[in-house]
Amino acid sequence: MTISDGTPLVAFHMFGAGDDDLRLATRTAEGWTVEPVGAGARGYEPSIAIALGGDPHVAYRDVDRGCLAVASRVRGRWRTDLLECGNGAGQDSAIVFDAAGEEHVVYSGRDSDLRHARKSRGRWRLETVDPNTALSTALAFDGTGRAQIVYYGSRPGLVSGFAHAMREADAWQLDFVEEGFAELPESLAIDSQGGLHTVLWDDVLRMAVRYAHRPAPDGVDQDCDGEDG
Repeated sequence: MTISDGTPLVAFHMFGAGDDDLRLATRTAEGWTVEPVGAGARGYEPSIAIALGGDPHVAYRDVDRGCLAVASRVRGRWRTDLLECGNGAGQDSAIVFDAAGEEHVVYSGRDSDLRHARKSRGRWRLETVDPNTALSTALAFDGTGRAQIVYYGSRPGLVSGFAHAMREADAWQLDFVEEGFAELPESLAIDSQGGLHTVLWDDVLRMAVRYAHRPAPDGVDQDCDGEDG
């Protein structure tokens, strides 16, 4: 992640150091500087985003309180919000700011479902995107402002695989991209035409990194399946 002047920032936890403390590393002309995230926050799986004003925000799973937490550094001081707690809430979180500067987090909730949190006017609002088991989430916004999510999802009957969710008006539209494979999305980017690009890690069958691309809709049913694309 970089801020507007190109300075790179990295959020990480001290795995194996015995403390699980979160750190924020910033590249300077003299090298890397490292600081604690929040007041010595302890957590796993951090995700970082930069607000419009250049302040870093870090979403992570708080190991002490069992919560999804978001730590933000504003004017040099850290504050932390707890969004959802219990039963491993906050696993595989991804944090993003939309074009209007509002903060969004997607994550696996306390029931292992796919959850979306949005901060508007200083308040967090939480909703369920997919009530079924979901892991390894990534979030991005397209040119029209629609939120799009890729994740490892499941359906009743033990069907699972690479899944996609898109916000349409006041509802989420869900679909499976590829069923039956343990493919875990690691990132998501949307190009200027609306095409989706994601990198996936298959850690069970193929043991490989894969790239997937969905072109922008063009109004043509190219494979005669009744759907655009």
